[in-house]
Amino acid sequence: MSGSLFTNKTPGVVVAEIEMLRAARQTTGFIVEGHDDSRFWKARTADPQVTIVDCEGKQNLIDVARHASESGKNYVVGVYDADFDHLEGIHHYSDLLAITDENDLETTLLRSPCLNKVLAHFADPEKVAEFENANKTTVIDYIEKIARKFGELRFLNHQNSFGVNFDFLSPYRFVDAHDWQFNLAELHHQFMQLSGISRSDLEIHLAALSKHGKWILVQGHDCVRILTQGMKNVLAKRQSTEADVTRLLALAFDDAQLAATRMYADLARIEGRIGVKLLKM
Repeated sequence: MSGSLFTNKTPGVVVAEIEMLRAARQTTGFIVEGHDDSRFWKARTADPQVTIVDCEGKQNLIDVARHASESGKNYVVGVYDADFDHLEGIHHYSDLLAITDENDLETTLLRSPCLNKVLAHFADPEKVAEFENANKTTVIDYIEKIARKFGELRFLNHQNSFGVNFDFLSPYRFVDAHDWQFNLAELHHQFMQLSGISRSDLEIHLAALSKHGKWILVQGHDCVRILTQGMKNVLAKRQSTEADVTRLLALAFDDAQLAATRMYADLARIEGRIGVKLLKM
């Protein structure tokens, strides 16, 4: 759940914010990437000894953690989205930072039982059953299958520095809300137009990614947008926004589900190292 592409904060501003909070009360600054992350963790961190600080972006968060690590500041901790770091074997400042189990927090939520809770409460059970029977798949597997196609292109863009702005390749453009069908051919066509890559080169790149298993290339915002399209007609008659669905997933994610994650284990380890209780649970 990263912050906006356009940020008013710099790492220096975030560091100053943490120092001001620390001076006002001996609090630990819990750094996160964006607004949705802030809301998720605020409900789960131990107040007043922990204060959430929105870094407005992953790079800001990493730079703030670097400053804290180099300065020996034990009162800065946090959680960040793995993105493709799992694939590249990267873990930033593990003495201070936990990393999401999946590429980001939304995907971590979707892969937990909380999706079934959201569907049980806000989808039409008959519509869900009809869809799953007709397509011989589950809702979550269908979402992953489509989201992977966007994730493959995101990873190629990341690897090759094509500079494609994925705001122009939103699932809202390629997943039809009426029947929840996905236009992969058009997505690939648009990506080729924006990146300048040829069809033959794209096919070679995509074939090389086939070795990666399910969920490894999936990005949460894509998943949530795909689910939002499905909820408009095929799974329910619900005109929800992406923010609505993200909130519902976060609310459905209970303490037991959090305790089962690796990021919780990371935070528990950091708690032990700095001697501060970070989480309410």
